[in-house]
Amino acid sequence: MKRVAFNALVMGPNIGGLGVYMQEIMNSLLQEKHNFEPVVYLPETWCKSHPEYLEHPFVKCISIRADNPILRILIDPFFWPNQLRKDSIDLFFSPMSYFPLGTNVPGIVTIHDLRSFNCPEYYPFLRYHYLQWIIRRSARNAKRIISVSQYTRDDIVKYLKVDSSNINVIHEGIHAEPWQIKSTDDEYNTYKKKYGLEKPFILSLGHLEPRKNYIRLIEAFSILKKEFSIEHDLVIVGQENWFFKEIYAKVVELNLNNSVHFTNFVAQKDIAPLYQLADVFVTVSTFEGFGFTPLESMAAGTPVVVSNCSSLPEIVGDAAILCDPYNVKDIASSINKLLSDESLKSKYIAKGLEHIKQYPWNKCVNETMKVIEEHV
Repeated sequence: MKRVAFNALVMGPNIGGLGVYMQEIMNSLLQEKHNFEPVVYLPETWCKSHPEYLEHPFVKCISIRADNPILRILIDPFFWPNQLRKDSIDLFFSPMSYFPLGTNVPGIVTIHDLRSFNCPEYYPFLRYHYLQWIIRRSARNAKRIISVSQYTRDDIVKYLKVDSSNINVIHEGIHAEPWQIKSTDDEYNTYKKKYGLEKPFILSLGHLEPRKNYIRLIEAFSILKKEFSIEHDLVIVGQENWFFKEIYAKVVELNLNNSVHFTNFVAQKDIAPLYQLADVFVTVSTFEGFGFTPLESMAAGTPVVVSNCSSLPEIVGDAAILCDPYNVKDIASSINKLLSDESLKSKYIAKGLEHIKQYPWNKCVNETMKVIEEHV
């Protein structure tokens, strides 16, 4: 039986969307039989905190610092050739948009987005050029490419000059149930106290970085306060990535210190209650390869406003209000539609709950495994 390597060295304490994707694939490998023999490479730190994975003979724990990109880049060319030869690997699966240096067997790569091609101004010089080179190289060498959206597939064709016939579009998924588990009134009050949520609020979730477009969202929030006299606060959940000081400066400039709350990183168990407590969820990102957060909000029963660009219209369909992320007044007006009209709000809550049925994780994983089985 052929052996397929799964690079799960992305797994860490704050796994994000990429980690969720890889975890769903690993769960399939743990629970189901396939026509190949899997070999899953996990970081040693993950194995220590998830000992249940060690019960499976195909899991290999690797002492590589996956959280240090420079160190990983230096180690990869020496680590992978020896490891793949030692484990007699026939096919390499990478979930992280490129193959690590040193992978010398045929491979399948999932490309989640081409952010560095679309938004080069958001990247430090060396990181930008490295990603340009290694993603192009990986696409050229891939036996098959998986794209998580039609939008990303079109970007792959445009920027990487790959024939669309060599790309499978497989949407990622969502487990609706965790976002729908209700807390008690006392528990909700505890969450409100924990995050200083004394007023009704608008929620946005994502790392603090330029493509999330928080500066325009804050300007739109200022319009909502001044022109529409809303009583709401704005809550932004996400850890600091880069160029985030300008976001804080905008809050000060607009005298919104008491109305805009930054929670930084929030534990996974706290996110569902925040979605449920919010009156509206907003993401005005200028670039997304897929977009988990609007679907999570829909699952939680909170209506959604999203940007009308990149993959977001594809992912939300007609179950969210679309706005121009570059037009501050349009952002404000779109949010106010939901805040000022209860019947419209109820309509979009119902639409959202129906829409998420299109994104079961098992569909994504089954289609991914089919691609692997066809090419091993």
